[in-house]
Amino acid sequence: MRTQDRLSDSNASLRARLEGRNPGEAFLSITTGSSIERIDWGDFWRLVDGFVGSLRDATKPRDLVLIMSMTRIEAIACFFAAICAGRRAAFFPPPSRVQDPLYYRRQQAASMDKIAPDRIITFDPVSRALVEEIGFGHAAFEAAPRGPGDARAALQDFIGRIESDTPALFVQHSSGTTGIKKAVAVSAPMLRGQFESYWRGVIEVMTPHPRIASWLPLYHDMGLVAALVLPTLGGCEMAFIDPFYWVESPQSLFNVIERERANLVWMPNFAFRHYVRIARLLRSRDLSSVEAWINCSEPCRAADADTFEARFADMGVRGDSVIGCYAMAETVFGVSQGVVGARKVLYAAEDQAPGEPVRPGEKAILSSGPPIPDLEIALFTNEARAADDQYGEIGIRAPFLFAGYGGMTAEQSGLRPDGFFMTGDLGAIRDGELFVFGRLKETIIVNGKNIFAGDVEALVAGVEGLKAGRIVAFGVENPGTGSEDLIVVAERGPSARDEASIVSDVTRLINAAFLVSPRAVAVVAERWLVKTTSGKISRAENRAKYLDGLHAEQGHAP
Repeated sequence: MRTQDRLSDSNASLRARLEGRNPGEAFLSITTGSSIERIDWGDFWRLVDGFVGSLRDATKPRDLVLIMSMTRIEAIACFFAAICAGRRAAFFPPPSRVQDPLYYRRQQAASMDKIAPDRIITFDPVSRALVEEIGFGHAAFEAAPRGPGDARAALQDFIGRIESDTPALFVQHSSGTTGIKKAVAVSAPMLRGQFESYWRGVIEVMTPHPRIASWLPLYHDMGLVAALVLPTLGGCEMAFIDPFYWVESPQSLFNVIERERANLVWMPNFAFRHYVRIARLLRSRDLSSVEAWINCSEPCRAADADTFEARFADMGVRGDSVIGCYAMAETVFGVSQGVVGARKVLYAAEDQAPGEPVRPGEKAILSSGPPIPDLEIALFTNEARAADDQYGEIGIRAPFLFAGYGGMTAEQSGLRPDGFFMTGDLGAIRDGELFVFGRLKETIIVNGKNIFAGDVEALVAGVEGLKAGRIVAFGVENPGTGSEDLIVVAERGPSARDEASIVSDVTRLINAAFLVSPRAVAVVAERWLVKTTSGKISRAENRAKYLDGLHAEQGHAP
């Protein structure tokens, strides 16, 4: 079947799915503490229609509408209502209870300036006060549904928008490792193409009747697209946990999986490691319903998949059920995904250099799988296409690839004239499957030796006296050598060990693994390190903070 014919068939199938659902069918639940909100398919679209009128009164067509809220049914309904009303919808992170408030305000003020929203929807006084404090009070309003709406009218509005050529149904703000918000407008054709290739071509082939459990925030593509938008198009039941509550109670995910019999879970690599680390604190739950735990990170570490499966085997976690996935906002979501029961691992040398063949070694990377249908992956070195078994920058090309970041040219956005998007990630292809090693910008070059910051952080995580998951490594230019110095900053954990012995262990481990010594190892107080809105340690922000304060203390020349 030709691609165009297949897409036409897909559109008809998509309309039939959405129109054919029973109004009383379970659709969405959200767990926050002891509270569980539930809404069925019909009531959800009635709520959406109630918000459509409110949004049409308060906004203009194509306005960028940010939704700043905890994960709640009203916020999700508002997102879909904005799409129905012909506005560009986007989620924005609400204030976090654990993040440094001064840093949060500075970070979000800069983000708001960059994004320049037309309107900001808030649902609580804390978020409203923050919006006013950072200078966007003029854009804030509290949307309220106009009583029970017409579910069929809202659903028809939504289907019409999905079937259209609308250039921006919603917007994802991709920050990557830079922390600079870059707008990715997701058009209707992009979303339809991603649904056809990733959801129908991969997910439903693997799991014919997906039931989703997710604690992921809605302001990132994994939570928004993989756990909400695509499952909605697919007619799935979803169970969400507010991410702030999940941070306080990781147990909540296991509770929801058992209660809802969920069979698909997406998580970043750090979450798998986190669950193993706190396993002794978790109560046993039946996790046997989960057919695939999808590790969506760059890179996916084989050791973390293995230890997660082994540690929770007694709760029903199956062997080879943790599979790798490579995804990004620039393709809406999916790029490649592994296969349950047939996953592959690549053992490579730590010091791979772009352009050279992948050499065998101790570094174990879990495959991110073959590319999804209609998507092409290639490797590049110095802008020239490289062989699959060489180590190079990953380029992707697909009919649902974005056309460039908002306010930037195609070239500035990393798009080549031949249609490939240069991801900034480094990897290799073996037997048709992609192995992602890490970010190009996270490579630290110490006297000609290439070291991934993530590898250093993973190695150091087990040192007694340090707080696991609160470690960052980065490079600082050394004018004297013309190379970079390796710096490690780590938060102190609950231990009586003295700082000198901790630093000695960290230095010894790094030297043994990478044959280089860090110029400085700084052991800092708890919560010294800065996190991004997605909960990751911000390499760029912590490097800047280190240079501001600890740089001279650690023996560097200014």
